[in-house]
Amino acid sequence: MAAPVSKENARFEAFYRPLVPESEWDSFMATLRTPLPVSFRLNSGPGFHKFLIDTLKTKFLADTQQDDYVTPQAIQWSPLAWQVASSRKGLRHELPEFRSWLVRHFESGSINRQEVVSMIPPLLLGVQPHHYVLDMCAAPGPSSFSSSFSSPVVLVSF
Repeated sequence: MAAPVSKENARFEAFYRPLVPESEWDSFMATLRTPLPVSFRLNSGPGFHKFLIDTLKTKFLADTQQDDYVTPQAIQWSPLAWQVASSRKGLRHELPEFRSWLVRHFESGSINRQEVVSMIPPLLLGVQPHHYVLDMCAAPGPSSFSSSFSSPVVLVSF
């Protein structure tokens, strides 16, 4: 078993301490140490995302407790985005069948694992079919793909 990752960094704290009011420091640090939820986006292949949504609703929403921590939740502003409030590590123990489903569909390319905050810029970009998109962030990945998921565009990545 791997050793736990240290969430202490003196240089980080020295940099941010003058920027955060002392009364908010403990809350600020606690927030930063909180694991992010597992989030993913369904790829919008021809009708296949509808099958994935149906599976989420019938198999995983119906079978889980009504506990937000372990129930997949649709993200309101993006019809193909979902999240589970559990951490990746917690998902293994709390919903192993759901985790296996996620891994299987990620490996097949029908789901992209992506943090919710990374889904926002392409959504706000408002790419239209006649647009060209120049992605200069290392390699094409989920953010590049999501910039064109609502319509076909020319995507150039560097």
